[in-house]
Amino acid sequence: MSKKIVSMMIIVCVGLMVVSLSGAAIAQNKVTLSYWNWHFGEVPPIMAELVDRFETAHPNVKIEQKDINYFDLPKQIFIAAKANNLPDLMEVWQANVVPLLAKWGQIEPLDPYMEKEPGGMQAFLADFYPGTYMRYYGNAYSLPVYADPFGFFWNYELFENAGLDKDSPPRTWEEIEEYAVKLTVPEKSQWGIGLNGADGEGLPSGAWLTGQLGGFIGLRSELGKVPDRKVTVEDVGINKPPAVQAYQWLFDLARMKVDGFRITPNFAAFNSERGRELFYAGKIGMVWDGPWLIATGTAATEGKFMSLRDYGVATLPVKKGSRPVGSVLVGDTANAMSTTCKDKELGWEFVKHMASEESSTYYNANTANIPARKSVSQRPELLANKSIRPFLEMSNEWENLGVYFHMPPQLEASLDVFLAEQARAFLGEKTTQEAMDAVAAGWVELWNEW
Repeated sequence: MSKKIVSMMIIVCVGLMVVSLSGAAIAQNKVTLSYWNWHFGEVPPIMAELVDRFETAHPNVKIEQKDINYFDLPKQIFIAAKANNLPDLMEVWQANVVPLLAKWGQIEPLDPYMEKEPGGMQAFLADFYPGTYMRYYGNAYSLPVYADPFGFFWNYELFENAGLDKDSPPRTWEEIEEYAVKLTVPEKSQWGIGLNGADGEGLPSGAWLTGQLGGFIGLRSELGKVPDRKVTVEDVGINKPPAVQAYQWLFDLARMKVDGFRITPNFAAFNSERGRELFYAGKIGMVWDGPWLIATGTAATEGKFMSLRDYGVATLPVKKGSRPVGSVLVGDTANAMSTTCKDKELGWEFVKHMASEESSTYYNANTANIPARKSVSQRPELLANKSIRPFLEMSNEWENLGVYFHMPPQLEASLDVFLAEQARAFLGEKTTQEAMDAVAAGWVELWNEW
């Protein structure tokens, strides 16, 4: 064997040893970060792709996902927090999880990390729509994946059956009433509209109506989420004339009947999950809801998005003589890291990756959700999607309420107060004004406890 061949074999062997040792070193130094989220159960291929992209860019990191459903995730996070056993990373509902973890000192403030980014924190946040991230005690603790404005949906077939133009949805509150009556068919157990009065997702209904009348439901925005002084009933919007008028109209709408049959399923007991089921099944003619109605429709239609051949999507109707509003932002999904994250620099890289322009474009283009970033909302992939175009149009306004952002941080307790009083008003046990006065008083007590 020639010396040249021997030399080449030695070089190859040494190279293989180096590669092998390098791989072993990476494996030995690999950091595993635990990540609790609920989207992996809803859109597994999309979440898997985003995590794979991060792991490819960071070969020394393994993201260990735990899928927990939307309703159970906050509960499990709170249980883990009390046991000082939070995951490294977590998907959070900003309005109820973030403030409590911030108060307990168990969620990592992100301001120091953002300040280290090119241009500092102000430049880093400039591309996010105002209101899509929340601040407590002077810090941001999470970065949003998407935003949650409301839009208006209707069923084409039911419109045509009722003699309505399927390409002309109601554009005013008054037309909502008119169309809801025409779409209600008692003998088919078909309702004209679905109105949610039994869970927290019904609260934004009154919020966008209130916003059109120039009002607000929570604290005056200048007080912020955690005010530095005692709150009074005068600071709260939900018992002021615009909100009372909006909720009165909503209750009156929910009480309307056709031949003794209500135009909406039992308002006081009707929740968002049931409403979506009936809308998908063609038993409800119209709903106002978020873009997740399209995204969650994926599971209901065996992996296919709801077809625009069957459903229309439009901006929210406007009360005659009132101003149109951008939308209602309910601020849903964001990512955060715990104060016990085993490698906070890598944790920050993951949170930043999930909220990046590239990740947001991929996620929102494939789920029909609405981006939290201004630049992404102008991407051709999203603008070409007719089903989310109305949401993008409303998102560019951003002049309405960040609904849950302006409520007490004890969100579950706040919603309990609201839902109980809303039911009393709808059932006639109290006037709308009396019920909203009680909500305002209950919320003030919660704020001042905080």
